[in-house]
Amino acid sequence: MAVPFNSRTENTTDRWETPPEFFNFINDMFHFTLDPCASDQNALCDLYYTVDDDGLKQNWQGQRTYCNPPYTDINAWTKKCAEEGEKEDTMVALLTKPATETDRWSDYIMNSKIVYFIKPRINFLLDGKRPICTRGKSIGKTLGSNFSSVLVIFEKHTGETQYKSLIYKKKGDINKS
Repeated sequence: MAVPFNSRTENTTDRWETPPEFFNFINDMFHFTLDPCASDQNALCDLYYTVDDDGLKQNWQGQRTYCNPPYTDINAWTKKCAEEGEKEDTMVALLTKPATETDRWSDYIMNSKIVYFIKPRINFLLDGKRPICTRGKSIGKTLGSNFSSVLVIFEKHTGETQYKSLIYKKKGDINKS
């Protein structure tokens, strides 16, 4: 089922949800235990933090964290992911845009353990549904993402950041290389 949607700029940047089929496949790879950017309705892990809990203020040590952060504060979330990933027995996977021109990319992401470039684009959800366009040439069509994504792995490591592709096939296959 789809939800009517007029614009990606209508105060919705913090409401985009990871589609469960994509999460399930990366969860098979990483076995996540914490979702720090959730609501009671869309949590992807048994342990999760809501806006009221403020995941930025919580300790993630010892967790295998999946973070699809609110984009209104993407810099703070990227920094938090990098800091938490340096803790013992902790792994953080940050789903974000490959904004290579930003300070957050050069300061944090280029120092991560692995950056997976995801193909094709992920079709995020709003309120658990696929958004449909309500105006213009695409009226009635399901909207896809207007940007590509990367999955950034923050974890204690030595050596240089690895850059890999993650080919996500909507039928369920993910190929890593």
